Amino acid sequence: MMDIITGKTKPDTGEVWLGSNINLLKMNESEIANAGVGRKFQKRL
Repeated sequence: MMDIITGKTKPDTGEVWLGSNINLLKMNESEIANAGVGRKFQKRL
């Protein structure tokens, strides 16, 4: 799901909205990141 939200993977069906007015499926990865959506991976200790 996080891959779909961040734009790495496009879904076959459905919608992904940030709030009520930003359709994330119409944006590329960098546009989504500039809108404030991203992910960070943790390192194991």
